[in-house]
Amino acid sequence: MIKLDFDTTTAVFQNVFNVIEMKIRQVNSSYVLFLFCAVFACLQASAQEIQDLQQESNLSNRDRRNQNGLPIAHLSGLKTQIHGVVIDAKTGEPAYFANLILLEIRKGVYSDAKGRFLFRNVPYGSFTLRCTSFGYQTVEAPIFCDRELLQVDTIRLEPSDLRMDSLIITANRETWRISDKKLRIQPGVRVLDAKRLNSAPGILEPDLFRALLTLPGVTASNDVSNELYVRGGTPDQNLILLDRAVVYQPYHLFGIAGIFNTDFIDHVNFSLGGFSSQYGNRLSSVIDVRTKSGTPKTFTGSGTVSLLSSKLTVEGKPAKNWYYLASVRRTYLDFATKAVKWVGLAPEAIPYRFYDGLVKIEFTPYPSDRFGGSVFFSNDWFRRDVKTYRFTEDPTPIRLPMYYARQNAMIWGNFNLTGFWEHRMHNGFLSTVTVFRSQATTDIDQNNFWTTTSGASDSLIQLRDSLNTEGRAEPFDANNKITESSIKWDVEIPVSRNHELIAGAEISQVNFSYWWEFLDAAVNSELQVFFDGATDSLNYRQKVTNLAFYLEDIWSLGDWTLKPGVRVEHFGNAKNGWTLSPRCAVRYDLTPELAIKTSGGLYYQSLFTSRERGNVGFLEIPFSTSSMPLQKSIHGMLGAEYFPTPDDKWTIDLYYKSFSHLYRNQINNLPRPVFLEGSGNAYGGELSYRHTGKKFSCEVAYVLAWTRRTFVNQPYYPPYDQRHIIQILATKSLPKNWTLDARWVLNSGRAYRPSRFTTNYYDYDPITQSYRHRINGEFSLNHMNFSGRFPVYHRLDISLVKTIHYKSWTLKPFINLINAYYKNNPLFYANLYNYNNYELSDEPIPQKKRVDKRKAFGIPVIPSFGAHFEF
Repeated sequence: MIKLDFDTTTAVFQNVFNVIEMKIRQVNSSYVLFLFCAVFACLQASAQEIQDLQQESNLSNRDRRNQNGLPIAHLSGLKTQIHGVVIDAKTGEPAYFANLILLEIRKGVYSDAKGRFLFRNVPYGSFTLRCTSFGYQTVEAPIFCDRELLQVDTIRLEPSDLRMDSLIITANRETWRISDKKLRIQPGVRVLDAKRLNSAPGILEPDLFRALLTLPGVTASNDVSNELYVRGGTPDQNLILLDRAVVYQPYHLFGIAGIFNTDFIDHVNFSLGGFSSQYGNRLSSVIDVRTKSGTPKTFTGSGTVSLLSSKLTVEGKPAKNWYYLASVRRTYLDFATKAVKWVGLAPEAIPYRFYDGLVKIEFTPYPSDRFGGSVFFSNDWFRRDVKTYRFTEDPTPIRLPMYYARQNAMIWGNFNLTGFWEHRMHNGFLSTVTVFRSQATTDIDQNNFWTTTSGASDSLIQLRDSLNTEGRAEPFDANNKITESSIKWDVEIPVSRNHELIAGAEISQVNFSYWWEFLDAAVNSELQVFFDGATDSLNYRQKVTNLAFYLEDIWSLGDWTLKPGVRVEHFGNAKNGWTLSPRCAVRYDLTPELAIKTSGGLYYQSLFTSRERGNVGFLEIPFSTSSMPLQKSIHGMLGAEYFPTPDDKWTIDLYYKSFSHLYRNQINNLPRPVFLEGSGNAYGGELSYRHTGKKFSCEVAYVLAWTRRTFVNQPYYPPYDQRHIIQILATKSLPKNWTLDARWVLNSGRAYRPSRFTTNYYDYDPITQSYRHRINGEFSLNHMNFSGRFPVYHRLDISLVKTIHYKSWTLKPFINLINAYYKNNPLFYANLYNYNNYELSDEPIPQKKRVDKRKAFGIPVIPSFGAHFEF
């Protein structure tokens, strides 16, 4: 039986920082890759013929050059579109916010988060294209426009002497002047690039979710958990996308680390609320992860070797129109602890391992079309065998060749298969079709039995069989799976220079399949599995088909930018049926340095998880609202950003979120969960300042927030409510290519549910004529009674990085120190009951019970070192 008590929890977290292998899902990945290659090869063959015809038809125009070899200027009356990509010549990463200008007509644009740029309505003729970006050398190139859609060669920017090798704070204008209108309008949008993700301190190594936790408005329930609570929303209310595909349960290590290797991430669009109608079926936030795309011209790679894991990422273009990206990560802690045990330095190896990986292929037969597909997978494996030997009952006990075996095995992971087709026309029309299948599974097996070693006597064998037949505990088994299959179509239609339509449709089917039996989960456990007070047995099957349409209209009217939108959805068997979600965002540029932004809307969600009781939870499963009303949220956001200088930025955001039809499990012993319906709200403000300098950069943020929930007409502060948060991030460039990164955070205490006791005694009951055990005081089991507060929390994390360049290689050895000055922040409180030698008697004798408040600490001082390399 699984007993999730305090001691079990403590034992798990003594090993949790040192665990991890991977057993790749039995999926024939080579077959999938072969299928991609076969389809793309056919497309390439047909596209090559079209390219040959285009080259012949354009040859006469290309040959018309003047005596200096430059194209003859303007061919009157004709217009063209110019697009291309800007990258870092050294790393191959996209260079976003690069400034591109056609000098002859003084027309300019900025590159987007993928380094792409697009000039519209350019007259035919010859021009000089200039590309500039802070920290890079200026590039100029002559171009000749003689066709409806012109793709220029990839622009490669060489770093200048002002470029810094490592920064926590990068892209100081990521939402201010970025070319993506959909993002720059809304308040509360953050764009994180690969540099920001890889430089944020992490417990094990750079991690996406740990990097997001450095942003104002984002918190976790404790040091151990990596689940994100965004502006009062719960983790299940965050929409997590990987190249437009939904990802469920994206955590390794019982929730301590994320499953996304930051080396394959190009950028992340993170909306903390008030997000656009493009996204649906979530109430709180959107984490839109985009992987690297076809920018490198040659083979490049990167990787990291650290104490706990190693990872390797490679990408390149084997042919002109092909691009590939492959990334894999694996822990080797299981092997390391086995070696430590073998030499006698540790009593036991750690039976835990994980792996994850991504394989992506793109094919661009001609400039207007791009096809691609990817396979993403992750897997966690934990197994522990425990032997308890039987002893004789003689005065001198002797261990018999008979023992009680408990075998625990837990395997969970993800598998995503995604394909897309992107088509761009000469007038700027962009169509993207995405098809994906996402799956998250959990398998748990526990077997308990008596067994004997070789040479056991017949009497022991008979005793073994008798114990297994009569007194054996039932084994625990669980098999949970959630699968989503979906197809999406998104289009961007430029109506005019200042007017753009964005529309889309999607249909998805979500299958819920949960089954377990003989679960013995303590009601008051600090560690929660599946959901609060999970039943001993469950068989839950549900299939839901969702349909959605959305439309957005972006207008640029002088200093005003408007983005009204609407989303229409139908959630399968939901009680509400069709829903209409109006949304809108407005931006007003008072001056070139100051802008005010606001957004809001109505949001619905058809699935939810149910956990509030446990301080630590993992393997949580979502349920469908099915016959219940849909969860609903109303957002209101107001923000402003001010750039007093190009290197300084002030941001202020105010927000309000109202939640209704929220669901929590009602603890009972029924075979199916029964949910309570409640409501809630979250509101607050965030003020931040960011400075980006040549040798020193910093970011300071202050958050004031309230989060409340109401169930059974009882309002309360949930455990993720935190009133005050102060955070400081800093980066200092030191001599000889050393960089020091630091993060310090100070929080007021989170709410928690205390248990209160006084004395314990026995008295005589004349009705039953027996002694009755009574507790004089209160024992609070109500999950809504979060009346206590943890003490003030603070922690310092530092990282020291050295950058070494050798030919085409870059080596970055690093040292991380988490919780540098060893602050004992509590993970949770538990009650330890100590009985004071009481004896039952024929007479009523008062007996006292002492209750100690026992503290479980969060992360200790965690030193780590390793090296990151690029080639």
